[in-house]
Amino acid sequence: MTHWWAGIPPAEVTVPCGGDTHTVRWEAGELIAVEHGDPEGDVTRAAPAGETVPCLELLRTWSRRADDPHVLTLASRGPTDPLDIDIDGLTFDYGAPRRQTEEQTLRLLAAGGRLLDRLQATTAAIWTRRLRIGHAQLETGRPQLEAALYGRVLRTLRTWLGEPQLTVELTMIGPDEARRIVCTAEGGLLAVLSG
Repeated sequence: MTHWWAGIPPAEVTVPCGGDTHTVRWEAGELIAVEHGDPEGDVTRAAPAGETVPCLELLRTWSRRADDPHVLTLASRGPTDPLDIDIDGLTFDYGAPRRQTEEQTLRLLAAGGRLLDRLQATTAAIWTRRLRIGHAQLETGRPQLEAALYGRVLRTLRTWLGEPQLTVELTMIGPDEARRIVCTAEGGLLAVLSG
Protein backbone atom coordinates (compact mmCIF):
# COMPACT_ATOMS: atom_id res chain seq x y z
CA MET A 1 0.00 0.00 0.00
CA THR A 2 1.34 3.45 -0.91
CA HIS A 3 1.23 6.32 1.50
CA TRP A 4 -0.82 9.37 0.49
CA TRP A 5 2.32 11.52 0.29
CA ALA A 6 4.18 9.22 -2.12
CA GLY A 7 5.36 11.24 -5.10
CA ILE A 8 5.03 14.63 -3.40
CA PRO A 9 8.53 16.14 -3.15
CA PRO A 10 9.78 17.78 0.06
CA ALA A 11 9.16 21.51 0.58
CA GLU A 12 10.89 24.05 2.80
CA VAL A 13 10.33 27.52 4.20
CA THR A 14 12.73 29.69 6.15
CA VAL A 15 11.66 31.10 9.50
CA PRO A 16 13.37 33.87 11.51
CA CYS A 17 14.09 32.10 14.80
CA GLY A 18 16.30 33.12 17.73
CA GLY A 19 18.28 35.68 15.74
CA ASP A 20 18.99 33.20 12.93
CA THR A 21 17.14 31.93 9.90
CA HIS A 22 15.98 28.34 10.31
CA THR A 23 14.47 25.82 7.93
CA VAL A 24 11.12 24.10 8.39
CA ARG A 25 10.73 21.17 6.01
CA TRP A 26 7.75 19.08 4.99
CA GLU A 27 8.77 15.59 3.93
CA ALA A 28 6.91 12.27 3.69
CA GLY A 29 3.82 13.69 5.38
CA GLU A 30 5.73 15.22 8.32
CA LEU A 31 6.69 18.79 9.19
CA ILE A 32 10.17 19.07 10.72
CA ALA A 33 12.07 21.97 12.32
CA VAL A 34 15.47 21.11 10.85
CA GLU A 35 17.67 23.04 13.31
CA HIS A 36 15.78 21.87 16.39
CA GLY A 37 17.03 18.38 17.28
CA ASP A 38 15.54 18.71 20.78
CA PRO A 39 12.28 20.63 20.31
CA GLU A 40 11.01 20.12 23.86
CA GLY A 41 14.35 21.24 25.30
CA ASP A 42 14.41 24.33 23.09
CA VAL A 43 10.93 25.34 24.27
CA THR A 44 11.89 24.71 27.91
CA ARG A 45 15.04 26.83 27.58
CA ALA A 46 13.12 29.71 25.94
CA ALA A 47 10.22 29.74 28.43
CA PRO A 48 11.94 31.44 31.43
CA ALA A 49 12.93 34.39 29.24
CA GLY A 50 9.37 34.69 27.92
CA GLU A 51 10.59 33.93 24.41
CA THR A 52 8.91 31.84 21.77
CA VAL A 53 10.55 29.51 19.31
CA PRO A 54 8.96 30.46 15.95
CA CYS A 55 9.93 27.23 14.18
CA LEU A 56 8.31 25.15 16.87
CA GLU A 57 5.28 27.45 17.04
CA LEU A 58 4.80 26.76 13.33
CA LEU A 59 4.98 23.00 13.98
CA ARG A 60 2.54 23.25 16.88
CA THR A 61 0.11 25.33 14.83
CA TRP A 62 0.41 22.82 11.97
CA SER A 63 -0.45 19.92 14.29
CA ARG A 64 -3.49 21.81 15.65
CA ARG A 65 -4.79 23.08 12.31
CA ALA A 66 -3.83 20.46 9.67
CA ASP A 67 -7.26 18.84 9.99
CA ASP A 68 -9.15 22.16 9.73
CA PRO A 69 -11.36 22.05 6.62
CA HIS A 70 -11.03 25.86 6.43
CA VAL A 71 -7.54 25.20 5.06
CA LEU A 72 -9.19 23.92 1.90
CA THR A 73 -11.72 26.75 1.61
CA LEU A 74 -9.30 29.59 2.38
CA ALA A 75 -6.26 28.41 0.44
CA SER A 76 -5.39 29.16 -3.17
CA ARG A 77 -7.21 27.20 -5.85
CA GLY A 78 -4.20 27.14 -8.14
CA PRO A 79 -1.79 29.39 -10.06
CA THR A 80 -4.54 31.74 -11.24
CA ASP A 81 -5.75 32.26 -7.65
CA PRO A 82 -2.70 33.50 -5.70
CA LEU A 83 -3.01 33.85 -1.95
CA ASP A 84 -1.78 37.14 -0.52
CA ILE A 85 -2.42 37.43 3.22
CA ASP A 86 -1.45 40.40 5.35
CA ILE A 87 -2.07 38.55 8.60
CA ASP A 88 -1.23 41.54 10.79
CA GLY A 89 -3.70 43.76 8.93
CA LEU A 90 -6.67 41.43 9.40
CA THR A 91 -9.51 42.08 11.82
CA PHE A 92 -11.86 39.44 13.15
CA ASP A 93 -15.45 40.21 14.15
CA TYR A 94 -16.17 37.15 16.26
CA GLY A 95 -15.32 35.66 19.65
CA ALA A 96 -11.86 34.79 20.91
CA PRO A 97 -11.85 30.96 20.40
CA ARG A 98 -13.03 31.18 16.80
CA ARG A 99 -10.77 34.17 16.12
CA GLN A 100 -7.75 32.28 17.44
CA THR A 101 -8.58 29.23 15.32
CA GLU A 102 -9.03 31.32 12.18
CA GLU A 103 -5.87 33.32 12.85
CA GLN A 104 -3.82 30.16 13.37
CA THR A 105 -5.08 28.73 10.09
CA LEU A 106 -4.34 31.97 8.23
CA ARG A 107 -0.83 32.13 9.73
CA LEU A 108 -0.16 28.66 8.32
CA LEU A 109 -1.49 29.69 4.93
CA ALA A 110 0.69 32.82 5.03
CA ALA A 111 3.84 30.74 5.64
CA GLY A 112 4.28 30.69 1.88
CA GLY A 113 6.43 28.61 -0.39
CA ARG A 114 5.40 25.13 -1.37
CA LEU A 115 4.49 24.49 2.27
CA LEU A 116 0.98 25.74 1.52
CA ASP A 117 0.49 22.99 -1.08
CA ARG A 118 1.72 20.39 1.42
CA LEU A 119 -0.70 21.71 4.07
CA GLN A 120 -3.59 21.38 1.62
CA ALA A 121 -2.46 17.86 0.70
CA THR A 122 -2.24 16.92 4.38
CA THR A 123 -5.69 18.33 5.15
CA ALA A 124 -7.21 16.62 2.11
CA ALA A 125 -5.62 13.28 3.11
CA ILE A 126 -6.96 13.57 6.67
CA TRP A 127 -10.50 14.30 5.49
CA THR A 128 -10.39 11.69 2.72
CA ARG A 129 -9.64 9.10 5.39
CA ARG A 130 -12.36 10.47 7.68
CA LEU A 131 -14.91 10.34 4.87
CA ARG A 132 -13.94 6.77 4.12
CA ILE A 133 -13.99 5.39 7.68
CA GLY A 134 -16.28 7.86 9.46
CA HIS A 135 -15.52 10.52 12.04
CA ALA A 136 -17.34 12.55 14.69
CA GLN A 137 -16.61 15.86 12.90
CA LEU A 138 -18.09 14.83 9.53
CA GLU A 139 -21.39 16.60 10.13
CA THR A 140 -19.73 19.95 10.84
CA GLY A 141 -16.85 19.53 8.37
CA ARG A 142 -18.76 18.31 5.33
CA PRO A 143 -20.20 21.71 4.26
CA GLN A 144 -16.69 23.21 4.27
CA LEU A 145 -15.36 20.25 2.30
CA GLU A 146 -18.14 20.66 -0.26
CA ALA A 147 -17.41 24.40 -0.55
CA ALA A 148 -13.69 23.73 -1.03
CA LEU A 149 -14.33 21.06 -3.67
CA TYR A 150 -16.87 23.28 -5.44
CA GLY A 151 -14.43 26.21 -5.62
CA ARG A 152 -11.69 24.06 -7.10
CA VAL A 153 -13.95 22.30 -9.60
CA LEU A 154 -15.58 25.56 -10.69
CA ARG A 155 -12.26 27.38 -11.23
CA THR A 156 -10.73 24.39 -13.03
CA LEU A 157 -13.67 23.82 -15.39
CA ARG A 158 -14.12 27.53 -16.18
CA THR A 159 -10.43 27.79 -17.08
CA TRP A 160 -10.28 24.46 -18.90
CA LEU A 161 -13.39 25.15 -20.98
CA GLY A 162 -12.66 28.87 -21.45
CA GLU A 163 -16.12 29.78 -20.12
CA PRO A 164 -15.82 32.28 -17.23
CA GLN A 165 -19.61 32.30 -16.64
CA LEU A 166 -19.99 28.51 -16.54
CA THR A 167 -22.47 27.27 -13.93
CA VAL A 168 -21.66 24.10 -12.03
CA GLU A 169 -23.68 21.87 -9.73
CA LEU A 170 -21.52 19.66 -7.56
CA THR A 171 -22.51 16.61 -5.53
CA MET A 172 -20.05 14.85 -3.25
CA ILE A 173 -20.47 11.10 -3.59
CA GLY A 174 -19.17 8.11 -1.67
CA PRO A 175 -15.80 6.48 -2.42
CA ASP A 176 -17.43 3.50 -4.16
CA GLU A 177 -19.67 5.53 -6.46
CA ALA A 178 -18.67 6.31 -10.04
CA ARG A 179 -17.35 9.81 -10.61
CA ARG A 180 -18.78 11.60 -13.61
CA ILE A 181 -19.43 14.95 -15.26
CA VAL A 182 -22.78 15.60 -16.92
CA CYS A 183 -23.26 18.49 -19.32
CA THR A 184 -26.75 19.81 -20.02
CA ALA A 185 -27.96 22.01 -22.83
CA GLU A 186 -29.52 24.64 -20.54
CA GLY A 187 -27.09 27.51 -20.34
CA GLY A 188 -23.89 25.49 -20.21
CA LEU A 189 -24.62 23.74 -16.91
CA LEU A 190 -22.23 21.07 -15.78
CA ALA A 191 -23.21 18.63 -13.04
CA VAL A 192 -20.18 17.08 -11.38
CA LEU A 193 -20.36 14.02 -9.16
CA SER A 194 -17.08 13.72 -7.30
CA GLY A 195 -15.79 11.95 -4.21
